[in-house]
Amino acid sequence: MGDWKLVKEAGQTRWELYNLAEDISETRNLAEKMPKKVKGMEEAWEEWNAQLQPPKWVRQDARTAGRRRTSPLAGTGRGINIEQRFRRMDRNGDGKLSQDEVGRPALFRRLDINKDGFVTLDEAKKALGVG
Repeated sequence: MGDWKLVKEAGQTRWELYNLAEDISETRNLAEKMPKKVKGMEEAWEEWNAQLQPPKWVRQDARTAGRRRTSPLAGTGRGINIEQRFRRMDRNGDGKLSQDEVGRPALFRRLDINKDGFVTLDEAKKALGVG
């Protein structure tokens, strides 16, 4: 905001505050000296952040090294479990997914463990290492 920069990196518990007009190198953290400024900027950030949608990608860099990638069957991050997602994808309700229902050929091949041309819920769970 203006000349001010509020920072909190992943894993940090406290905000950092810098006046970029006077400290472009961000060497003097003013957060402890100016708690009201931090509070005001934090409130503005929270208001702005509440309007954003969750990311629709997985960051692929050192910050996520070693984390499992999320499969489309794993849900949307809003509490939808694999069984619910599977039922939604099973458009004809036959209890198995065709390649058309999965929609992604590479994912379908990975999920179709027995290579019979269909994916059952058990196959999907096994392939994704779930439940």
